[in-house]
Amino acid sequence: MEFSIPFCWYKVKEVRKILDSRIEKGEHFEIYFNYPSGFSGKNFSESNLFAGFEEIRDSVSQYKREALRFSCLLDSVCLGNKEFSRRGQKQMRDIFKQLARAGIDSITLSNIYLAIWLKKNYPHFSLTVSSKACLDSLEKIKYWQELGADSVILPPVYFNKNLKTIAGFSKNLNIDIGLVANNGCLRHCPLYLNCSLAEGGEFWGCHINSSFFRRSLLALCPLLRLKDSKDFIKTDWIRPEDLDSYEEAGVRKIRLAGDDLSPGSPQDIVKAYIEKSYEGNLLDLLYYPSLFKSGKFLRQLSGFFLPFEFEQIKDSFLKKEVFLDNKELNTFLKDLPADCTPLLCNDCLYCDKIAASAFKVYEKPCR
Repeated sequence: MEFSIPFCWYKVKEVRKILDSRIEKGEHFEIYFNYPSGFSGKNFSESNLFAGFEEIRDSVSQYKREALRFSCLLDSVCLGNKEFSRRGQKQMRDIFKQLARAGIDSITLSNIYLAIWLKKNYPHFSLTVSSKACLDSLEKIKYWQELGADSVILPPVYFNKNLKTIAGFSKNLNIDIGLVANNGCLRHCPLYLNCSLAEGGEFWGCHINSSFFRRSLLALCPLLRLKDSKDFIKTDWIRPEDLDSYEEAGVRKIRLAGDDLSPGSPQDIVKAYIEKSYEGNLLDLLYYPSLFKSGKFLRQLSGFFLPFEFEQIKDSFLKKEVFLDNKELNTFLKDLPADCTPLLCNDCLYCDKIAASAFKVYEKPCR
């Protein structure tokens, strides 16, 4: 199983030490980053996942080796149809030429047209299908496989708790299957597509205030879950201790999500998943936004809600501490019903039972 680590984390000295020690034992890793362009799936004005060409080239030259590959994410869902324009295609050519000169190994895409264009003009790049492509059926994945895709990251909100389907995909595919282990989204989240569309659109002028809109969605997610504790259990996390079960089901790549919004330290998150063990609050490993702790962001957020609604949101974020005890989840995956689907939640009540023992909400002490 290969781990895919954010480039902004790899720049942390402690993270490099962890990876170097595992590389000496024969393990392989992928380092991924976003490139600052409208083809990227994030707003580069707010994320430190981005790296400029000079930084990419220098880092690849310094760190690249057989056991350490570099991958670029160009997986914006919304391109404003610029991929069909002369301007957009010229930008594509320029970007791919730069990445080729820098020695990048792999490109992650969600746009089929870009995938066809990439394989036709730059076949030496390995192609990974982004989770934002929302490939939720064997037929869709096989279509990308026939286009030349080498691996696919399944959408975590649909598949992270569904080992049976993952195993079925693995048996019928000739490409590697990957998952995002610490995404932190609600299972089958109705906002998932909205978030994907909001990210990256600002570059093309597709959205007004797309950056703040995405941040507002990130703030709304934990608020919705605080209303029902079992939703923290239904979140699409994968415990470090359960990775062996996913590997047995056919998962070959684990991507760790993280940038400046991650609450936990990069070295702690990387160490937990690589060593497949963690004691403490599982939520600290997730891509769980810490934006709502910012006074500036809360002031911006106040304009989106009525006064009494905003006070409720502020109290929920600033006065409550949530804790999901990872060790209380040791048998979670083993006991999870094999036919677990959203249609059975009201009858199953499995997540309710787990939440009663593993999930706690504490009132923060006044300062």
